[in-house]
Amino acid sequence: MPTLLKLIKVFKIFIEKSVKFFSIPYFHSLTMSQYLCLIDEAIQACVEQNASRFCSLFTEDGKIVLNQNLSFSKAEIETVTQKYFASLKYVKIETKYIMIEGNKAFIQWSWFDFNLVDNQENSHENVIVLDFKDSLIYCWQEYKG
Repeated sequence: MPTLLKLIKVFKIFIEKSVKFFSIPYFHSLTMSQYLCLIDEAIQACVEQNASRFCSLFTEDGKIVLNQNLSFSKAEIETVTQKYFASLKYVKIETKYIMIEGNKAFIQWSWFDFNLVDNQENSHENVIVLDFKDSLIYCWQEYKG
């Protein structure tokens, strides 16, 4: 079972046992389990290389910031993501760590792909910082290790 699914199972048990998460409730509109499901949807959209599905997870004023200086608005996310996915034979993601507090998530993962343009396998250690708004992703900031 993929690591993220194991984490989701653990968090669901955690929530079912009525243990409260320490974040302040009025800062977010989703439960811990709902945030994890949204994160899992984003990961699955990447693995399946589905730019449309990935883009649908963002608010209308949502954005992606890559490497602290390259920013794309919601209107650009699907096009840019589709172009990137088209250059890849496959994507694999191994989730190492997820922390959720309030309306923010921190994800550490290993990203593996095969780039058809360069004809080579690549791997990156990434940290993703997500801000949520209106039950969707408002801002996706990606940092490569």
